[in-house]
Amino acid sequence: MESKDRKIRKANMDDLQQILDIYEYARNFMAAHGNPEQWGDGYPQAEIVKDDIIQGKCHLCVENEKIAGVFYFAQEDDPAYRIIEKGRWQNEDSYGVVHRIASARDTKGVATFCLNWAVRQAGNVRIDTHDDNIPMQNLLKKLGFIYCGRIYLQDGRPRIAFQKDERIMIRTAVPEDAVKLLEIYAPYVEKTAVSFEYSVPSEEEFRSRICKTLERYPWLVAFQGTEPAGYAYAGAFKGREAYDWAVESSIYVKMDKKRFGIGRRLYGALEAALKDQGILNVNACIACPKEEDEYLTKDSIFFHEKQGYRMAGRFFECGYKFDRWYDMVWMEKHIGDHKTPQPPVIWFSELEKKGCRDKEDEI
Repeated sequence: MESKDRKIRKANMDDLQQILDIYEYARNFMAAHGNPEQWGDGYPQAEIVKDDIIQGKCHLCVENEKIAGVFYFAQEDDPAYRIIEKGRWQNEDSYGVVHRIASARDTKGVATFCLNWAVRQAGNVRIDTHDDNIPMQNLLKKLGFIYCGRIYLQDGRPRIAFQKDERIMIRTAVPEDAVKLLEIYAPYVEKTAVSFEYSVPSEEEFRSRICKTLERYPWLVAFQGTEPAGYAYAGAFKGREAYDWAVESSIYVKMDKKRFGIGRRLYGALEAALKDQGILNVNACIACPKEEDEYLTKDSIFFHEKQGYRMAGRFFECGYKFDRWYDMVWMEKHIGDHKTPQPPVIWFSELEKKGCRDKEDEI
């Protein structure tokens, strides 16, 4: 399990000896587990580590102010990756690279934390490892890295190449997305009080919600690869005309994709679409516990605060689910200028017909 106290920072020269100690421990560990060749020549030597630090490419995983791991990370073209045999890279787009990753003694989950961090930074990451480094190969596969083929280091030694592309593509929803989006939404209904619905809607009902929303407002889906990772949409704040410039927003991210920046990117795309329409006020209705429990935390409130929302009001004990009462808060964000006279709102379906918006946005 990843500690909430872990963070990544760049190394400095004061960290050098601790880094060298971690690499020495890693060499001994690999040798004891059937991989004596990968770093058997004392690699990485102190001069290599110093150069990594000077270039700002040596990164540390720090936990409770102690160094738990070290790795090289940069978004650059690696000459060793220009030629690949017995396979191919997933794409030829720009990418991040991870090298020289190692964990300190008596730590768990550090390599996973570091690799996930690298993927969040670059989206598209390449890495290589030795044929005998079975633990690293297994970890890379577990984390969703794809075997791509064989590359050769500058000294001619072979390595196994892996890549993970988790860049987020956001597009407007279509009715056919209903099944996959229901898979994201259902756990929020069944296992949390984030949604105040009691029963998961049918596919037909959910498809109808998408279609009805798109008549006037955006419904956007975030994809990682071919799979939806989350969605966000807007709806009418109130039905009367004077409220046309205000909307209510909703967002749901796949349970195992939280804290990867997907929600932030979805909301950014949603706000951009609403601005195109001339919407000025975005309001979020959020379930709020008196005390956090197994069904509801304040994470959504904290998320909205980070996106620039401010608290507007609170209703007490207005939602009953799982045999307990929950409060509800309203948070708001202004995304446009309030004028007199105010230009009319353009409904989302009209923008789509006019071709005023790109339907796909890779982020």
